[in-house]
Amino acid sequence: MPHGKTKRVCGCILFPVKYCLCVIFLLLSLQNQVLTQELSPLEKEAPPTLFETRIGDADVELYSMGSWTMGLAGGTGFSFAQNTGALSQDTFPGFISRQPFYIEPDITLSLWLKKRFFFETTILKDFEFNSILFGYKGGPTDFLKSVLIGNNGITMNPYALVEVPDMPKQSLGVSAIFESGTSRHEIMARLEPSGMSAKIFIGNNESIVENLELYQYIPGRLFVFPDRDLDGAEILVETAGSSAAGSSAAGTFAGTDGRYYRLMDPGEGVINFNEGWLLLENQPPGRLLLYYTAQGRPLGDPELGKGSLCGISGTELDPELEALDFSWNAGDYLGEPWSSKKVGAEGKDYLLLYAPGFFNPFESCNLYA
Repeated sequence: MPHGKTKRVCGCILFPVKYCLCVIFLLLSLQNQVLTQELSPLEKEAPPTLFETRIGDADVELYSMGSWTMGLAGGTGFSFAQNTGALSQDTFPGFISRQPFYIEPDITLSLWLKKRFFFETTILKDFEFNSILFGYKGGPTDFLKSVLIGNNGITMNPYALVEVPDMPKQSLGVSAIFESGTSRHEIMARLEPSGMSAKIFIGNNESIVENLELYQYIPGRLFVFPDRDLDGAEILVETAGSSAAGSSAAGTFAGTDGRYYRLMDPGEGVINFNEGWLLLENQPPGRLLLYYTAQGRPLGDPELGKGSLCGISGTELDPELEALDFSWNAGDYLGEPWSSKKVGAEGKDYLLLYAPGFFNPFESCNLYA
């Protein structure tokens, strides 16, 4: 019995060992075949040139690098008018405004002859920046190393006390490099466009002219009143926070709009009583209220404010039309009643002259400095 158990145990051990060895030999054989296939000679790569031929005994090669993008895109939108609800075509931020079909080339072509002479041109989307370059490239033992003629890449390496700027647009130039075993020589000539520049000084200070668009005016600083030749005027400035806590501060007035105001300090702005306008030192963070008397009558009286408002056509301002009068009883203006611009404080009816983010017909839009 003990010997029989030993044989069965040994048989169980030997059989798996033989089986594993067979599997290992099989895997080694398959791996050897795979390695043999991977080490086979590589296929011939594609030629680096776009076109290659010979003219007589001269080699001719054409290289190309870049991209040529073509596409079809467009967009449109519709919006509803705020007052009438009419549907109309409109544009929105991010919509493509260019032509529906567009082509954007960005390609550099290089033609070589005998691996020495070449012609290179670049074709870009904006044809104003296209470039042309003729050249010669010498060999390692040639005294003449290179010659370049064109409107791009004509420059020199920087030397001590000499640094040539990059080639400007719309320029034409020629350069050459000569090199021997002991010396290196560079020559360059460029024809560059030049223009006249001028500076204006007022005393010791330079006067700088800056061109601004019409919409780049400074908001919230210049206001034109409905009347001139004022008897007196008051400007109320909204207090910080404009909460009920502000009512306890000295010199603070409560308005019927639920906000609190104080009189404008003399250093915050200037009032011209003859011409009827206000110029502030800085754009106010809150509301401004205006009250004045002219010809002994208070602001908003039907006898005042003649021709002080721009004419309107529908829902838009139209300076070509006859100017309109201002008074508290003048009805609506651009869809809003004048009663919405009236704020009572200290027994007087003030005009809401400025509110951040809201249109006001008495704000002047022609202050740029």
